[in-house]
Amino acid sequence: MVLRSIRLPETDIANIAFRSPDFKAAFLANWLRPKQIKGSYEPLRRSVGEAANVGLPLLPDIHRTSLEQLEALVIKECKGNSSLVAMNLAPVRAIRTFAQEHEIEADYLEELPIALYPGMRYAFWSPMLVRYKGQTRIVFLDLRRTGGLNELGQRVCFSIMHERFRTLNPDYASVQFEAWRFANNAKRSVRPVAEWCDPIGYNEIVSDVAETYAILNALRSGDTGRATGTDDGPLFR
Repeated sequence: MVLRSIRLPETDIANIAFRSPDFKAAFLANWLRPKQIKGSYEPLRRSVGEAANVGLPLLPDIHRTSLEQLEALVIKECKGNSSLVAMNLAPVRAIRTFAQEHEIEADYLEELPIALYPGMRYAFWSPMLVRYKGQTRIVFLDLRRTGGLNELGQRVCFSIMHERFRTLNPDYASVQFEAWRFANNAKRSVRPVAEWCDPIGYNEIVSDVAETYAILNALRSGDTGRATGTDDGPLFR
């Protein structure tokens, strides 16, 4: 029986990149164990443009979404789920506060997901260009309270952003990349992490992601020997 592929989240793909097969197997085995779903940041993602004061180029005089309107929009997206409301309102407010403090100007950015594995497309960025302190930036929202991007995960994230934007389109040559971390506190304050590293090659990343999915698929099929490299065959087949 051929198992239907399941998609690993951006943060997890980045955080276990270039780790040993044994490390990946242990992480992925735990990831596959049934867990209670704690919630989703999808309501925030649908409202992030409004939170960052994104403008509409064809309607420059239109009023920006007020905080009250923004909160109402998020609550509506949560469809009456009070836990989702509590989970999403704080980081949305934090983005609005950060945008106001830094006088951010923002425009919508067309989402252009990048293929890292057959059938799996990833977007390590939010659908907006933000400008503050004289610099245009593309940002990844690192929203998790725990288990967010580690140091290597940040480098993988920035490398994928580099491939999608700077490598493929010279118009983005001077754009900077950031990860916006959200503090694990009541206010979820935004703490930007600026791009700090040279990019890893795209082919290296694709090869690593292929290994990760090979291990994941071996675990799902019950072939733990192949997942950890202890059987007699190659990891890829």
